[in-house]
Amino acid sequence: MQQLGDLLEQATAKSVALKICRILKTWEEIVPERIKRNTEAKSVKGRTLFVAAKSPAWANELTLLKNSLIEKINAAMGMKAIKDIRFQGGKYG
Repeated sequence: MQQLGDLLEQATAKSVALKICRILKTWEEIVPERIKRNTEAKSVKGRTLFVAAKSPAWANELTLLKNSLIEKINAAMGMKAIKDIRFQGGKYG
């Protein structure tokens, strides 16, 4: 029989994994088509979303939109899931 602590740890790990999947899917749903074609949400570490952009120019442009994108993601998630977004230029496509 599993210990309660083990069960809670497994449930927490599944919850975190589901949250990360939801955040990555939310990116695809909230960004305009032109951004979607030039980016890919790659991972979440802590409360930071890492997004690959087709070029450094795209990464720079997206940095200017960062606060708005964070607000949209958090609104779609129904909680403050993301605190920061890091854009990596030339890492996509």
